[in-house]
Amino acid sequence: MTMVTVQKIESLEIGCKKLLERKKIRHVAVINHLGMQIAGRFKPGVIHFLDEEKIKMVYVQLLLDFKMRQKLDDLSSPVDYIASKRKSLTIICVPTTNYLIVISADRNIRVGKAVKRIKSLFDVIDLTNQ
Repeated sequence: MTMVTVQKIESLEIGCKKLLERKKIRHVAVINHLGMQIAGRFKPGVIHFLDEEKIKMVYVQLLLDFKMRQKLDDLSSPVDYIASKRKSLTIICVPTTNYLIVISADRNIRVGKAVKRIKSLFDVIDLTNQ
């Protein structure tokens, strides 16, 4: 378990802000090992589909889903990312060493390109300020 410093949270927030500059990304959250959001936000003007309590429940559910998939890593290989396409949006979860990065985006986002961008931003942040 990694101690989250103010400096680390500031770095994570910068990564979230850079992702939110992308046209198709609506929301970015950095989730810790307890399923709690420690950084991130919605893009200004974006309509929220869920209230705050349901969003918290979704974060815990996404973390549990990822952790259960991790249990199978020795049978195949580690999870690179998880994407869920819905009628109105796409949700992408990307694990880093210490966090789960969750984005919601327009339905037609190019998932592979988004994952590459997420990894390029957050893998560097995850390795600094430890």
